[in-house]
Amino acid sequence: MKILDLGCGTKKFSGELPEDTIVGLDTQKIPGVDVVHDMEKAPLPFDDESFDVVYSHHSLEHIRNRLQLVDEVWRILKPAGVFDVTVPHHSNPVGESMVHYGYFGMQAFDELTNKGKENYIRGRFNLVERKIKLIRPFRFLEAFANRFPDFYEWRLTWMIPAVEVSFKLRKIGIMIKEAPVLSERMEK
Repeated sequence: MKILDLGCGTKKFSGELPEDTIVGLDTQKIPGVDVVHDMEKAPLPFDDESFDVVYSHHSLEHIRNRLQLVDEVWRILKPAGVFDVTVPHHSNPVGESMVHYGYFGMQAFDELTNKGKENYIRGRFNLVERKIKLIRPFRFLEAFANRFPDFYEWRLTWMIPAVEVSFKLRKIGIMIKEAPVLSERMEK
């Protein structure tokens, strides 16, 4: 198994895997970073279909052109590979940070999945899992918020904010060299 940790910082993904199976990528050479690269710039410095998992914990919100990065993640994931993403929820006050670009809700990746509405970018991933984590005194309501995400986001976020939302997306489709990428199609 080969894992890429996008924007790993000093806290590269760890698990019960050998160290050489986990590659840490970030913009600065600091402890834990194996590859220095600006995630705003495509292509990422990896071959097509080279990772089983791309892990991104609180780094995607720092990217302006997220569709371009998602294109690259799709490209470097092996068939049926998993994109494991955790981002601040839009109700989290930290989302207002000067270094965050945009907000995320529980439907943030629906457009890229078959769960989304009919559009020209759907069908790149299958949604495997989506979880919201509420602020501490309200953690007992997480099961309800996850079971009824639309109700939670439309009716309760102003009273019961969330800390973060996590997604597990499984790559579908195969690489076709001539196919336009998502970010190019969005510009048209």
